[in-house]
Amino acid sequence: RGGGGSTRNVPAVALPRADYSRKRVERKVVGPTPAEKLSPDELMESGVYQRFNRAIEKVFDNAEEVDVTAEIEEDGDVPPEYLISKHELTTLCTEAAKLKSAGAMAVVPTERLVRLMHILEKNIRDGAKVTPMLDEDDEEEDKLWHELVMERIMRGVDASLTALYILTASNMSKKIYLEDLIERCVQFAKFQLMNTIYPAFDPVYRINSRKDRYVSNV
Repeated sequence: RGGGGSTRNVPAVALPRADYSRKRVERKVVGPTPAEKLSPDELMESGVYQRFNRAIEKVFDNAEEVDVTAEIEEDGDVPPEYLISKHELTTLCTEAAKLKSAGAMAVVPTERLVRLMHILEKNIRDGAKVTPMLDEDDEEEDKLWHELVMERIMRGVDASLTALYILTASNMSKKIYLEDLIERCVQFAKFQLMNTIYPAFDPVYRINSRKDRYVSNV
């Protein structure tokens, strides 16, 4: 046509496939050594273990003069000596998650974990039966009370998470599975779901909460 030459379809040139499998193997070889391959002494010298151990020490120092296994009346308040500060508990929870992820929780001496579990149980209990739900006509005093209640609830959340990180870690001693602690975690979750979380989104569950007294609106 019009003096133009015919156009031929040039076949596509196949590009060589990248050898991704080899790269994956190389990453596995040069990657970090799994915790299972480290000796207990090496794990105890690791940074993640040392940070968790320091967090536990701070908790133990604050509760040094109290009997962590002492029974508290079901309706009684948890003595402040057992309570962990917000900052220390947040740090403890974070380091517990890291230690579990590293597969090194079982290296921590069992007696230390058992003592910690007793303290965590009391911190969970402190926020297990309080709710921040308030009336619309609350005064300033009630708002301050609301902040205190939220602090107790968040303490219970962090204490529960820390306990669950330890309980669900691999190769743990049966001694750490304290029945009271497990029941307290369940009680805390159930109460906060029914009296705090559900009412915040569904009026059917809404309750009128005043201090530690609860009156259903349903």
